[in-house]
Amino acid sequence: MPELPELEALRLRIAPRVEGKLITAATVNPKKAHLLRYPVDNFALELPARRISSLTRRGKHIVFATELGGGGAPRWLVINPMLGGRFQIAGGDSPVPATEVFTLRIEGKQELRYLDFRDMGRIYWVADCSREVPAWDPQGPDADSVGEMGLDVFRKRLRRFRDELKDLLRNQEFLAGIGNAYSDEILFEARLLPLRRRASLKPEEEEALYRAIPLVLSGAVQAILANPKITCVIGLGTTPTTVAPAAAEEAGRPGIPNGGFDTNPQIMENIMAGKTTATMDQQPFWQGFLPVMFAAYEVRYGLRPADFNTGNNLIDKTNSTLAQKYGGTYR
Repeated sequence: MPELPELEALRLRIAPRVEGKLITAATVNPKKAHLLRYPVDNFALELPARRISSLTRRGKHIVFATELGGGGAPRWLVINPMLGGRFQIAGGDSPVPATEVFTLRIEGKQELRYLDFRDMGRIYWVADCSREVPAWDPQGPDADSVGEMGLDVFRKRLRRFRDELKDLLRNQEFLAGIGNAYSDEILFEARLLPLRRRASLKPEEEEALYRAIPLVLSGAVQAILANPKITCVIGLGTTPTTVAPAAAEEAGRPGIPNGGFDTNPQIMENIMAGKTTATMDQQPFWQGFLPVMFAAYEVRYGLRPADFNTGNNLIDKTNSTLAQKYGGTYR
């Protein structure tokens, strides 16, 4: 799921290529039209002859500000890509991926395409973000503005909330743009446990959190921008491992080596087709139920837990036949 660093890096990459450009045509893929929170025919008719005046980010939203070619009548194209949303800038003669949702043709014979292989993205074409984009106004300040607000202001804002720290960082009303991944990174940097309650923090721990947020987020943006040529992808779970081949193809990098953790029917199909190199079978029974059972045995009977390797099977094309047979049925 893209969070502030990914979207900010995306904004920095795309903005110079689209800002100030006139939209000359717009098309919508009928099979994906349900992702638009706006009448499809109106969307395709209203965007042409508009100029993209700016590209910004608000929390987990990418925001294209537009106006008529001669100026005036501002409207905004707001996109929350969620889990499967991707942007592509390509020449008009390049193949259009099957996951295309809509395409904007812009000056210079270029096309800006929004793709979504999970059909989870949220697309809004609005005249007023506050009224027409759900949960827009309740968003807190963007998380990358923490350093600018100063420690005292941050402390006052922090003390309004009573959540556990991980939930607090993911709460978009506290700070906008942080999700599951970067909340862990921030708390690790601050040396704070995720399940700590906000009210238990000492002043020096509040300061550690204040300093960790901009440090982690800015470092992540710079790392993403500094490494445009990815040579391998490792998915840390079922979903990223499943979608890695499709994401690489849509990014113009088909065939990039990829692998990951866990199995499902689609991952097994990808391995058999040579699209995924290998995956670790994590055995969710061992990861989930067995630790609880061992804990109960220790509490009730004093029996010490045993050690289990929960990812002891590497599945690749040489041994995938059996795993494919039982994938999604028995683990």
